[in-house]
Amino acid sequence: MSQRTIPYGYRIRAGKIAVNDEESAIVSQIFDAYIAGASFAAIVKKAQSLETDYTDNACWNKNNIARILGNEKYTGAGDYPQIISPETFATVKAIREKKCGAPTKTAETVLIQSRTHCACCGTKLTRLPNQKGHERWKCDSCDAISHKVRDTHIITNVTAVLSSLCSASLQSIQAPRQSLDTMRLQNELDRVINDPSRDEAQTKALIMELAAARYAPIGNSEYETERIRRILKETMPTDGLNTELFGKIVLSVIVSPDGTVALKLVNEQIIERNCQP
Repeated sequence: MSQRTIPYGYRIRAGKIAVNDEESAIVSQIFDAYIAGASFAAIVKKAQSLETDYTDNACWNKNNIARILGNEKYTGAGDYPQIISPETFATVKAIREKKCGAPTKTAETVLIQSRTHCACCGTKLTRLPNQKGHERWKCDSCDAISHKVRDTHIITNVTAVLSSLCSASLQSIQAPRQSLDTMRLQNELDRVINDPSRDEAQTKALIMELAAARYAPIGNSEYETERIRRILKETMPTDGLNTELFGKIVLSVIVSPDGTVALKLVNEQIIERNCQP
């Protein structure tokens, strides 16, 4: 059986990917038919009636149809010319997710996902739906985040942390006293100073670097700390996720492999709440 090297609907012309007019018309018909409510079986039957095969040695089947409906290249992604609009593709995707029971993103999920990172490597987490109707969050870089981490777990913990901040003493909001970079420089300076063969120029450079690390962020951190306090003072606890508060004071959501969810505030302070998924 011959295999297609490029998606159905395209051809190579003068060394570049171009639209195959006959096939692209069929691609458009497939998307339109699915949006209109046609089943895979009905679309296969219609495609077969056109007396054109998927490849020279492969007839139309449900897998062909699914492959076409799930291929974002038809919207003009990458080096591929556009055959269908991004809106059409998004409509088909939403219909397919609804039919298979995969959860769609809520406004809360979209907001949180934009700021959710892996505690192990700092990479932004990827949210994946699956065919069983359960989404999962994972780290594509180090793969440390458990497949059990769901939307509800993250949203519940973020909501709880924000609610606790609204009820806590404003003095609990504190700018971090010493960053990891500052601690590293201090340890390095201590090592150099205690070395009898130390280089004076190197020691002086370390002292200047340490001073810059200590005092450069003070103004911003202190300002953000006071701003967070003012915002919290004017905010009442809510039952659900306060998206407005989240947007104003949260820099990132940090998820650990054991399910711990922490919030890094805009003043660099980290607040965590441990609730297993």
